[in-house]
Amino acid sequence: MKGPTAAGTLGGLVEIVEREPAEPWEGLLASPVGGSAVGVLVLAGSSGRVMRERARLLARQGITALTIRWFGGPGQPAAGDL
Repeated sequence: MKGPTAAGTLGGLVEIVEREPAEPWEGLLASPVGGSAVGVLVLAGSSGRVMRERARLLARQGITALTIRWFGGPGQPAAGDL
């Protein structure tokens, strides 16, 4: 993973840390500073895209969130091939 990036606070919500997964993955791991006992995997529906804003929203609420491109990216099957 690449190094952490502090995203700051927003409206009194929790400060978060963001990390980008290493190749071959495309995605974002967002977590509250200090970690969390709860984590979720955020997947887009039929688009397969990376849901960065949704992961950040969850992290600001105190939940660690990982979002990845799970199809349609380089070296991955297209949506119709699943």
